[in-house]
Amino acid sequence: MTVNTYGLREVADLTFYDLTTNRPFLYLPYALTSSNEHTSQVTYARGGKGNPKRMIFDGNRESTLKISTQLFDFRIISLLAGAEVTSGSTNIFKREELVVTENAGNMEVVLSMPPANGSIAIYLIDEDAFQGEECAISVNGSAVTITSPITAGEKVIAYYQHLSGSAAEKISFKTDKFPKACKVIGDTLLKNEATNENEPFQMIVYKAKPQANFTLNMTSEGEPTKLDMTFELMADSSNNFIDYIKY
Repeated sequence: MTVNTYGLREVADLTFYDLTTNRPFLYLPYALTSSNEHTSQVTYARGGKGNPKRMIFDGNRESTLKISTQLFDFRIISLLAGAEVTSGSTNIFKREELVVTENAGNMEVVLSMPPANGSIAIYLIDEDAFQGEECAISVNGSAVTITSPITAGEKVIAYYQHLSGSAAEKISFKTDKFPKACKVIGDTLLKNEATNENEPFQMIVYKAKPQANFTLNMTSEGEPTKLDMTFELMADSSNNFIDYIKY
């Protein structure tokens, strides 16, 4: 049997499977990194002069899968939240700066979207600061008549909610919901030193539990936001953590 040596310098394309149905629910071919770390603990039997180690006992094997990505879709956040992605219309908070115009003797502003009932508040603004009391208004669709003393050309700021389109997606983080375990398949390439050719390599993680801890940074400079995910590996019914397959 020929013994080959390999180099590895490629990220894995990852497919996530539901443990109950064994059906794929997420494909992630755009990770920055994917790494698999293994640890274990050892204890020792000691004895004799100088109390040297006489026996070593291995145990508490653990493994983690860490994934970093600068691209993501809502299903990844859903996986970490332990919640489903729901689609459909939902209330959106809106802030608009508007100029008052005169319409048939009334002082009026027109919103970009019709506000939800009772959700709108309008204030005079000066350098984006609230000035005085909330303006008295009446609403007709997207048109808002300001009945407080005001003149055409003045600027106001409107805060309100409106209904989104039906294609909106939402994930709700609940205090009693946490990520579910899943199976993860990773496909990448090993380079054969002898032939300098790439050969397929697969990692099968049988039972991976995502940690609920993650950070979603929002920044206007530097690198794009990186989402770091950690999965703790558990043994399946056959006592397997993970398989490495070169084929």
